[in-house]
Amino acid sequence: TMLSREAILESCQRVAGCGAHVSISDEGLERFVGQLETDWPKFAKQVSVDDTPVIVPEPWKDTKFQERLIFSDERTEVNWIVAHCLIEIGHGWRHQLQAHHNRGASQTITLGMFTSHQAGFTYTARHMADLTLEQVAGWFNLPLRVEATGAAHPLAVFAEQLHRCLVGAGQGLLAAGMADFFDVVDAVTPAAPAPRPSVQMPQPPPAPRPGR
Repeated sequence: TMLSREAILESCQRVAGCGAHVSISDEGLERFVGQLETDWPKFAKQVSVDDTPVIVPEPWKDTKFQERLIFSDERTEVNWIVAHCLIEIGHGWRHQLQAHHNRGASQTITLGMFTSHQAGFTYTARHMADLTLEQVAGWFNLPLRVEATGAAHPLAVFAEQLHRCLVGAGQGLLAAGMADFFDVVDAVTPAAPAPRPSVQMPQPPPAPRPGR
């Protein structure tokens, strides 16, 4: 469903409320809403997944992303999901990414995460701390150099930001004595209340028989 101007304004106001250095430009807001109204039909189509209508951006429709993600266990799945949420950044690179591979930031991140999973990478603290910039750039299809000149590609900065997020997360987890994101989720999840012990109520003595 297309976002309304009111919903976008509400999101902006929440961000603006988090810091005095953030403000809302009415002109910029109107321009952004108009841009969405123009761009959305070009990059989305209606499809159905498990009988549930969803919007899938057009560039994804012929990719392996529509295959179901399969995880070996719950820990691996939780780590992948949290890492995905952690690096949902880069919307300021939207136009450069569209020009590069016809995908926006969100699509780039999701397909990159899918690619890393297909490559067998697991988002543990140690693995993230040891990630190389080349690995990250490869998964997310972000060039580090301009082929013709060898100069740094503009999207290399985005690759460096993603790399810094993941490596920093891995180092932070290790410093906290955590093996992965699953350990963090497990530590902050309230334990289920212990089952109350059953109490055996004393049975009343049998009533005496008449005549005795």
